[in-house]
Amino acid sequence: MFRFKYSRVAAAVLTFTIGVVVVVAVGAVLKVARIAELEQPPCNGCAQLYSTSPVSVSVCELKQHLEEYRGRIVRVDTKFHHDAGQVSLLDDACPKVYLHADLSDSCQSCIGARKALSVYSGFGTWYDSTARVVVLGRIGRLENSTFFEDENGFNIDCIESAEPIGSATDLRIKYTQGELFGLNPHSK
Repeated sequence: MFRFKYSRVAAAVLTFTIGVVVVVAVGAVLKVARIAELEQPPCNGCAQLYSTSPVSVSVCELKQHLEEYRGRIVRVDTKFHHDAGQVSLLDDACPKVYLHADLSDSCQSCIGARKALSVYSGFGTWYDSTARVVVLGRIGRLENSTFFEDENGFNIDCIESAEPIGSATDLRIKYTQGELFGLNPHSK
């Protein structure tokens, strides 16, 4: 009888403790991986680029007509694939075609878009993923590439939006782990 009474108390304390840990963990994920309400384009951070009246093109079209678009600001709705620090832009319409890419020296973003890019693609963090993005940029020599000396890369000058492909729960957890354990050296 004596043991039974204390084992129930111990079980209750253990259950309570586990509950508190779970609530704290969920709260950390929600707080650390929180993305500000996304500013809808045209946004203030990229206002200077809108004055050039960028044309919307696909990765397929960019790749086919590199010289026509070289140096011109264009808008691309694409997939941003981050893999071990390497960035490529992909297009479902031409799955075997990709463009090496990176953020330019003067890259700006709409409110919330830069953090959304980090959370959903792993860019600047310890994990790799792919996100759906809308970006403005130009074809030319990559300004900040650490892997590619590509003359035909895509320099991203503005991140308008970034969204997950599928559920973002696991990505938010990974991002939070990186922040809590110092694994996200380049996140902002």
